Amino acid sequence: METVIRVINILGQILAVLVVFYVLIQMIFPKSGADGVLGRMLSPLLDPIRKRVKPYKGFDFAPLILLIAILIFQIIVVAVLGNFVK
Repeated sequence: METVIRVINILGQILAVLVVFYVLIQMIFPKSGADGVLGRMLSPLLDPIRKRVKPYKGFDFAPLILLIAILIFQIIVVAVLGNFVK
C-alpha cells in the first residue's frame, strides 16, 4: 500500500510540474499557442474547466484550478489510503 501512495504522490507532482511548465511556455511564447506536446497532454484536463470558467481580463484560470484540484485529489487519496496502512 505504501508503494501505491508513493506512486500517487509522484504522479501528482509530475502532473503539477507539467501544468506549471505549460503556463510558463504560454507566458514566454504567447503567440505560439503552446499546442505542442504539453498542450495535447493537458487539453483533456483543461478543456472541461475552461468550458465552465471563462478567462477574466485575458487571464486563464484553468491551469490554476487544475493545480488546486490535483493537490486536493492527491491529499484526499493519500489520506484515505494512509488509513489502510496503519
